[in-house]
Amino acid sequence: MCHSLHGRLAAMFEEWLSAQDRQKFQPHVTIQNKVAPEAAKELRTRLSGEWEPITARGLGLHLWRYRNGPWETVATFPFTK
Repeated sequence: MCHSLHGRLAAMFEEWLSAQDRQKFQPHVTIQNKVAPEAAKELRTRLSGEWEPITARGLGLHLWRYRNGPWETVATFPFTK
């Protein structure tokens, strides 16, 4: 379901997507972003022994707008049954 939703949204917004956003859908968890390589390696080493994959369930979509630094909430779209 989420792969087809992602594909449909990507097709609808294709002309506005960056090259990064056009990549294959790969759900993930970001733990750190924009840190020195040494800090990233240290945290990866520390977490690699205890990290376990998780299962998650999406409840809806949250639309954000980038404001050249901060992000601003625009709207929330809950999934319905």
